[in-house]
Amino acid sequence: MKNIIITGGSGDIGGAVAKRFLDYGWHVHLLLRSFESPIIQSIMKLSFVSVYQSDPENEAITLSTIQAIKNDGVIPDFVFHSAGTFLWDDGYPKQARPFLEVRDILLRANVKTKASPVNAIESVYKDSLSKIEQAFIGSHAANFAPDAPERTGKYKEEAYVEAMSIVQNMVNILADSGKYKNIFLFEPGLINTKMAQQAFPEERLGFKIDWDTVATPEQYAEAIFPKEFFEARQ
Repeated sequence: MKNIIITGGSGDIGGAVAKRFLDYGWHVHLLLRSFESPIIQSIMKLSFVSVYQSDPENEAITLSTIQAIKNDGVIPDFVFHSAGTFLWDDGYPKQARPFLEVRDILLRANVKTKASPVNAIESVYKDSLSKIEQAFIGSHAANFAPDAPERTGKYKEEAYVEAMSIVQNMVNILADSGKYKNIFLFEPGLINTKMAQQAFPEERLGFKIDWDTVATPEQYAEAIFPKEFFEARQ
């Protein structure tokens, strides 16, 4: 049986990807902050699901969690990185702090949720990296030019854009390293998740999104992991 580790397992995308891999007979190892999501509550009851409470912002906790998975005799065939903080600059609680300090907090939080699991995998499975495929959820924000209006408009997003640019660069470095079997970077676009609905209200965008027309996490999981993906890995 093949094994997948999913970070950000309590999120809508992580949960949908977990169900997709379970449908094809993989053993799913979920790293998550919270067990409260209805998706997680249903997945936890299924066979071939192992759940680990973890925090991708905490390097020590992430490392110990990955080590615990290895101690259970698991070498992952695939790692899906969907963990993220995804804090918008204007969404940070108003505090009496200089903006640059707040920006630094946001930048570090957004990057660390991606970098910590990568570093843990590299450390714990250093002798098995050539057998591992990894996939990352990126963001089109990484492609904004440094002086683009999207960075400096009403809803300031400088820290988020810079964080996504760093993540994109990190993925490129991993791909160029030749250490891993495969490295994928998926652009999610707009997906009908609770996080997206909260992040893109009408007052932010200037127009109302018809969420019924936006792809669900399950539809997205099927799109990036089609039947052919699993057939090639039987």
